[in-house]
Amino acid sequence: MKIQRKCPFSLSRWEFYGTIDPGKIEEYHKLIFRLIDETRKEAGNISYTLYADTENAGEFVLIEEWKDREILAAHFRTAHFTTIVPEIEKLHTKPSVVNVYEKLYSREQ
Repeated sequence: MKIQRKCPFSLSRWEFYGTIDPGKIEEYHKLIFRLIDETRKEAGNISYTLYADTENAGEFVLIEEWKDREILAAHFRTAHFTTIVPEIEKLHTKPSVVNVYEKLYSREQ
């Protein structure tokens, strides 16, 4: 996984955009659903949700929110992340795009 941007602030939201060969979507679903199920069990994970582009088959975005940077760093070292993500990356037809956001304001505290 190549991070295109570094954020010097406390992290709260990451968006991973990926394109999967339409013929390999079923294999992708098996892997990504396992990753999501295991990740949601992690302390400090607020959300980890997969969306499919409604107009482009094979285009997905995984939107995740984390309590803080240290918890996210620990996630990158988990067994499920280090084994499943390399398998998912083999299914990509082009490099992933990663956007990182810092929460600035929310009325829902």
